[in-house]
Amino acid sequence: MLILQVKEKELFNESTNQFVTIPSCELEMEHSLFVMSKWEEIHKKPFLSQLDKHKKTNEEMVDYFRMMCNNPPVIDVFPFFDNEELQKIAEYINDKRTATWFNETNKPKGGSGRTITAELIYYWLSALQINWEVQYWHLNRMLTIIEIANIEQQPKKKNKTPTGSMMAQRRAINAQRRAALGTTG
Repeated sequence: MLILQVKEKELFNESTNQFVTIPSCELEMEHSLFVMSKWEEIHKKPFLSQLDKHKKTNEEMVDYFRMMCNNPPVIDVFPFFDNEELQKIAEYINDKRTATWFNETNKPKGGSGRTITAELIYYWLSALQINWEVQYWHLNRMLTIIEIANIEQQPKKKNKTPTGSMMAQRRAINAQRRAALGTTG
């Protein structure tokens, strides 16, 4: 959860020619599958898509911030976030939220060009038998759980090189290196 301290702001309303004060407040915000699905339901476009045809407008992102908020403020402060507040939200959304990393042997292969929507992710949760309670977790952490479950459920690959021949290859490479460098070990 992101606890965002929104600073008090004084803005000029051009339609009324008056200054308006936006009070400070503390917001509790969540970036989750549940929030993403609510946003997609309203905006009818995939939230995770990087395609230009699915590009999010500023108003759509402000709407996502509203949906992320667990404790909506009395006054709509979301359109008035300053760069520092937007930076904190961006860092929170992009944070991995996990210590898990993938090496080259178990890293999922590049994207399939498939559009990922909330419904597809819910399907993955069902297919991989992951409890739907994770829909409230940070989205990136939940996607890591899906990747891990997918990797762990794949059949284990057989070692193509027998252990004996692998050792022989390594001994030969080491002998070549020792000869090239003129060392004994």
